[in-house]
Amino acid sequence: MLPPPASVQPETVAPPPPLGVGVALHSISPAAAAVAVAAASTAEPPPAKKRRGRPPKGASPVTKPTAAAAAAAAAAAAAAAAAAEGAEKKSKYIKVGEPGYVRPKYAYVKVADRKTKLPPPVYTDKFLDWLLPNAQAVERVEDPVPYLPLNEVSAPLTCEMDEDVAPPKPDPLRRFDARVWRSGDELVAALQVGGSAWGLAWCPLPEAGAPNVPRKQYLAIGCHPSLESKHVVNCKTSGKGAIQLWDMGTCQQGDVKPRLAMCLAHEADTVWDLTWLPYGGYITADRTKGALPRLGVLAAALGNGDVNVYSVPPPESVAKGEETVFARIAPSWSTSLHSTYATCLSWNPHQTYHSLLLVGCADGSVSVWNVLEDRGLGPILQLTSHSLGVQDVAWSPDPDEALYFVVVGRSSPITINLFNTQATSAPTWQFYPYSSGWCTGVSWANDQLFVVSENGSTMAVQSDFKALPLKTVVRPTVLHQFGGSVNCLSYNTRNSKLAGCSADGTLRMITAHKRGNECKSVFALDLVDGALHVIKQEKERSNVGEIVLADKLCWLNSVSWNPNHDGQPWLAVSGNAGVVFCSAFV
Repeated sequence: MLPPPASVQPETVAPPPPLGVGVALHSISPAAAAVAVAAASTAEPPPAKKRRGRPPKGASPVTKPTAAAAAAAAAAAAAAAAAAEGAEKKSKYIKVGEPGYVRPKYAYVKVADRKTKLPPPVYTDKFLDWLLPNAQAVERVEDPVPYLPLNEVSAPLTCEMDEDVAPPKPDPLRRFDARVWRSGDELVAALQVGGSAWGLAWCPLPEAGAPNVPRKQYLAIGCHPSLESKHVVNCKTSGKGAIQLWDMGTCQQGDVKPRLAMCLAHEADTVWDLTWLPYGGYITADRTKGALPRLGVLAAALGNGDVNVYSVPPPESVAKGEETVFARIAPSWSTSLHSTYATCLSWNPHQTYHSLLLVGCADGSVSVWNVLEDRGLGPILQLTSHSLGVQDVAWSPDPDEALYFVVVGRSSPITINLFNTQATSAPTWQFYPYSSGWCTGVSWANDQLFVVSENGSTMAVQSDFKALPLKTVVRPTVLHQFGGSVNCLSYNTRNSKLAGCSADGTLRMITAHKRGNECKSVFALDLVDGALHVIKQEKERSNVGEIVLADKLCWLNSVSWNPNHDGQPWLAVSGNAGVVFCSAFV
């Protein structure tokens, strides 16, 4: 458990200086000011006011103090105060976390300094239950063609699941079509999304057995306009695009029937990340006239600098039959980043603070937003973490550390920064891994911190780092070496498996509690004679430990586990080929 943040001490106001003590004593500490006051009280009192006439009989004559004497008394008082302050500093060493401790200054500057309290603890299974999709707010797009991705036909695809069975003949997929390959109990689904996909997120649903809960599983996908899209770091984009919502069936007993159910139109050209609120998003009851049920709350990082939060209705509530709905939905909450765009998002997984949205940006900044507040108030916390861009962010899964989050990105030197939302804008812990490549992904698993880098290494930081000093050089445990840059990590709490996808075209599984002993390649893409071969087999490839320059079509960008009990253990992986692959991995 991380140590609690130091409580904020009320500011102690020094008493006004007595007569004969200069106002310069206000700039010293309260203890030193007290010593100065005591010294001044022993000094000669000021002369009494002159009276006219002769002094009373028996009174001693009053001596008028000179200016030199007053100055000497003030100087002596200031010297005594300074000596007392120095003695106090030498005699009392304030440790980290104790009241009065002043953290050293780092290059991590707090940009936003508004006095906004964190949201109060809210224990509820509903989130924004007063803000539901409205039938009038769902605007149908009459001409959806300008919003569609440009890749109409994919490369020829085939799938190998059994070494003893020859794969079928490669065959391309048309835009928004799907195909399912089966071999015994194994199956792999391929979805043609039309562009290089980076945003990937399964929609969480209430636990099985709850009343009026659909068994369908939904997958949100955000992609670039085409396979050839090129972007300049920290430069915004604009243009028409759409967030795709796929109906995957029940994902039980082979019931997988992928179908594009809805497209949410936007004007940002590119979607960099998607994430659903972990729980509390699904609402069935209509609480107001004209309101629709809500499938979930979806946050999107868009290329034009906007971060939008959508209240997404179930597709069947706005569709006629099984048609694909092309609609424009006004976001329930939105903010615009003026000089950069968001690259990664993370909802706080704890019910107490489920309204906190963590945003990592291309300019290296990180901000924490409370979506229950007016966006005009600005973020609760905003700081600079990495000088060359943030690659991934993640909240701590420990309920006792609900306000801690970790950030990885591009900077020199290479660092892993762990922050506390309540304590300070400087990192609570800062690690310097021995890695030649920038860190690209991070995930918590079984109280361990897993980090991947662009040189293909997967590193683990053990839980005992919480007892280490503020700045610590970490010797991470290298669990596995991919054949290319590892772009994403996703952890499944139900089977304790950590999935990572790489630019070498492989998807590998790491059993978190056994660490490197159970690391296997379970999925791979190979380009053979212009056709993409999907290989779903558990084996170690011969390129382990070597950097492989795979074809760009084989690069894998994002991976996401299905969090629902009914959808276990399904996993989706996307890449540059414009195709998203889904399969079950036990």
